[in-house]
Amino acid sequence: MEGNETKYCDSPGKDFEKELGQLIWPLKDLRDRAAYDWSFLNPAYEDVKAWRSEMLTRVMDLLPWLPVASDFEAQWGGQQDKGSYVRREVSFLSSPGVRVPAVVLMPKSASPGNPAGGLVALHCMGGLHTWGKEKIVSSEFDSNPAIVKYRAQGYDGEPLADQFAELGYAVIVIDSPLFGQRLPLPSNKREELLSQRKHMSLEEVYEFHRTWGGLDKRSQFERHCRMLGTSPSAWIIRDDLRTVDFLASLPQVDGERLFCAGLSYGGYRTLWLTALCDRIRAGAGAGWCSTHFHMLGYNVEAINYFSQIQGLWPHMDFADLVSMACPRRLLAMVGQDDDMFPREGKEAFFDRIARVYTKAGAGGRFVGEFWPGGHKYTKEMTKRAHEFFAAADQPD
Repeated sequence: MEGNETKYCDSPGKDFEKELGQLIWPLKDLRDRAAYDWSFLNPAYEDVKAWRSEMLTRVMDLLPWLPVASDFEAQWGGQQDKGSYVRREVSFLSSPGVRVPAVVLMPKSASPGNPAGGLVALHCMGGLHTWGKEKIVSSEFDSNPAIVKYRAQGYDGEPLADQFAELGYAVIVIDSPLFGQRLPLPSNKREELLSQRKHMSLEEVYEFHRTWGGLDKRSQFERHCRMLGTSPSAWIIRDDLRTVDFLASLPQVDGERLFCAGLSYGGYRTLWLTALCDRIRAGAGAGWCSTHFHMLGYNVEAINYFSQIQGLWPHMDFADLVSMACPRRLLAMVGQDDDMFPREGKEAFFDRIARVYTKAGAGGRFVGEFWPGGHKYTKEMTKRAHEFFAAADQPD
């Protein structure tokens, strides 16, 4: 069908036949049989608005979760002066009984009469669940060697959320399930264990991660979700969607000017959020740019528990899902040397989304860019995202 004519590589990164033996061949056969019949590139679809409405219903039906809480019941903590903005901890209800810990960075200039544009900053994974939001927002853990190392490798040494706050955005960052304050810690030791993180050595930080956020805990989390007919993806995505609603509810925030940004797992969530949430005017994700098609036989580990949605991927590739953002603006950035994803997968990802936007008459509203270096969201990329968001505020 239309959109499936790209010639794909098989196994440029790993010898999966060696790892999986004969099991790899039926899996590749399943991959090759994917019809992608829900893609807008299917000639059966002509009207992008009608297509997106249909796909939104189908995709959300594959993400069953608890009902949305009737009230946020926000609980605010103390505030900290950060110069041009104020940092404040908060938690709110996403669903009944599901309280989401967050940090809000609010420009001092923002008020109900002069609201700031809002931005949801989405934290990364990077093999470290000891923290979530604190990887990308200033906190009491700033001097921990793991946080210092993490930011140096991924964000030019500066927390991403604070970079955007300095640019005038009202920023919110949450802990995604299984990270930081949402690790599966024993209730009678939870606060004690969380407070210990401040003084941990690099080795202790990763031991904490292996104990409370490692593969065994993630597998248990996924198995429980599957047994109940849902997935970790449903919980994660529903929380992110509710975060947008909470940010928009703040009187100092312009609910018509909402954006999102993130790296890696945060980049993946950025692309999902832009695709599914009409309130997001534009998104700028980095570091998760590849078709799923290409990942099988290359780095299937990158298609982690957060992207296992039963029944979706035979009907649309990740690029097709992301293109549901159309006709809203979307910026996807990836490092030229980022070897988490095959070069062919990056190129096919950009090409497939661009073709959707072109078919919909929205060419130019999607931009896919290769950047020097590897898996990171540099200060220059933050500046680029800011410029991209500013363009979204202007008429075409």
